[in-house]
Amino acid sequence: MKFYNVRYGFYILALLISVLLIFIPLMGDYSVNAFVSKTFISVPIVLIIAGKVLAILEKRREKRSVVKDVSINIGLTIALVLFVIN
Repeated sequence: MKFYNVRYGFYILALLISVLLIFIPLMGDYSVNAFVSKTFISVPIVLIIAGKVLAILEKRREKRSVVKDVSINIGLTIALVLFVIN
């Protein structure tokens, strides 16, 4: 099974959620607590990490280099953890 469609579906969904996070405060006068805000911001990052995991699995199956994808995943995971605990 090719993970191509699922992977890019995750990326597109993360992009749509990010755009919604930008436009929702612009359209109304909403205030949310910090937990909800961090949850909404963390969802696109988690979707990108999941897409990169699928890319790693696909590349390992094809015996290609995965160093770049692994380093991106490590960086995003560290950034997400630091964002959540801050």
